[in-house]
Amino acid sequence: LNIKHMKQLFYLLLSITTISSCNISSKKEDFPKTLTLTGERWFIGDSLGKAFSIEMVGNKLLLHDEHTKTLFTAIDLKKPYQAYHFGTRGGGPDELMNPGAVIAEQNAFKVFDFGKMSFLKYDLDSIIAKKTNPKKLFQIEESYILSAIEIPPYYIASGFFPDKKRLLVLDAGGENVATTGNYPVNEETYTNTPSQVLGLAYQSQICKEPNGNRFALATRYGGIIQFFEWNAAQKQAEEIHRVEYFSPEFATENIGGTPNFLPTKKTRWGYLSVIATDKYVFALYSGKIQSPENAFYAGNIVHIYDWEGKPISMLQLDYNVTSITIKENILYALIDDKKIGNDVVMYNLRDL
Repeated sequence: LNIKHMKQLFYLLLSITTISSCNISSKKEDFPKTLTLTGERWFIGDSLGKAFSIEMVGNKLLLHDEHTKTLFTAIDLKKPYQAYHFGTRGGGPDELMNPGAVIAEQNAFKVFDFGKMSFLKYDLDSIIAKKTNPKKLFQIEESYILSAIEIPPYYIASGFFPDKKRLLVLDAGGENVATTGNYPVNEETYTNTPSQVLGLAYQSQICKEPNGNRFALATRYGGIIQFFEWNAAQKQAEEIHRVEYFSPEFATENIGGTPNFLPTKKTRWGYLSVIATDKYVFALYSGKIQSPENAFYAGNIVHIYDWEGKPISMLQLDYNVTSITIKENILYALIDDKKIGNDVVMYNLRDL
């Protein structure tokens, strides 16, 4: 699969908007309690363009936000009325073409620009000072990266890769160290499905244990969340638990000689966004059929697990949201509603 075909698949996706295992659970998990939460809206829609996701970077919210000529917006938690737009759209050395995976740090973040196949780093203090030139960290080989975490000295990325492995491991310089991990599918599906189609069908978001070696992988087109333990010495991960509500429903169709992933009338969206603390994994859940009458890209249910994969509680939000992040005991969520538009809403988790 060459880079031209990978980009074609990537834009098609936008238009339709084995790791060794133990303790695998394929049955629906029951949550011991459900908390109904009322949120506090920020009413900052006028400061936003088309927002896709939010991250917590230090004391600021970072939004992947297509606003006029820029692709990111930073908002201070104490001054939500003040928005900093940056990341000029374009192909120049200090511009962004198609930002994707974000790795948040204390007061900076790294972003994978699929258009340039490069990881860039932004410092938020420089952004506020209007010195927004990013630092190019490295360019990678032809690989599709959707989501990434960093467990120094390695980056672990989900996406799709030519050898049908689930995860790509990069070193600090961006060199491929390993590809590892099989998809949670049977042998027939694995054999008969092209790698790029399998990768898109099982595309997943990653979050990591902040001060540990575990991470979770939450699947968008399936109700699947997997928990892993990272072994740096062997450059591999062990799957320690899996929860599986439903598997992706999809079709394969050749377009221009290239196999493509296509949704069907049975395609459902599973996990939309995932974030973690030292104690818990928070996974925003949809469960809706992909159809024009459904806001399948949003949900008002958050599943909470501990790092063993044990279900802790379920949150029921008063808004449908598309992305979540967390700081201390506050959950921040991105509203994308036809009537409301884009906005940020926050929920207090003190009763969790």
